[in-house]
Amino acid sequence: PPTTLLGHVQKGLLDTDAPAAPRDDSLAVLSVRDSLTECEAAAAIIQRWLTEDQSLKPSNIGIIIPPNSEYGLYLAESLQRAG
Repeated sequence: PPTTLLGHVQKGLLDTDAPAAPRDDSLAVLSVRDSLTECEAAAAIIQRWLTEDQSLKPSNIGIIIPPNSEYGLYLAESLQRAG
């Protein structure tokens, strides 16, 4: 949605005159040591979202990962451990 930080970034990504937008949880930039830690962080964020918003379902959440990488395995393991 355009009212979120993610929507603001998507709409004005290449617009150098775009005004700043307030921060929210719709966009996160993480700095982690490796792909396993990245997947564990993503699983923790998703778990928090599902806990905080009872109307949110796992099927409402999408994760884009590179093809032919260890991300699929790491993400599956991390999500399974997170519950």
